[in-house]
Amino acid sequence: MPEKKPVGRSEDVAGEQKAGQDSALMPSHEEIATLAYILWQARGGGDGSAEQDWFEAERQLRVPKEKAHAA
Repeated sequence: MPEKKPVGRSEDVAGEQKAGQDSALMPSHEEIATLAYILWQARGGGDGSAEQDWFEAERQLRVPKEKAHAA
């Protein structure tokens, strides 16, 4: 018979709080995609790196959320 996990352990609660904080700082997929498209348009579209646009959008969106969360 499998062991039952104790309910309300402080380690579980701390882990859930940390996960919630991390996801609060992470921009959504839609936010990143929208900004990546704007960055692609700003550089004239066409050739280039979609990955670079994506990572740059993700970086730009994280900075404001991290600052707001620190305040």
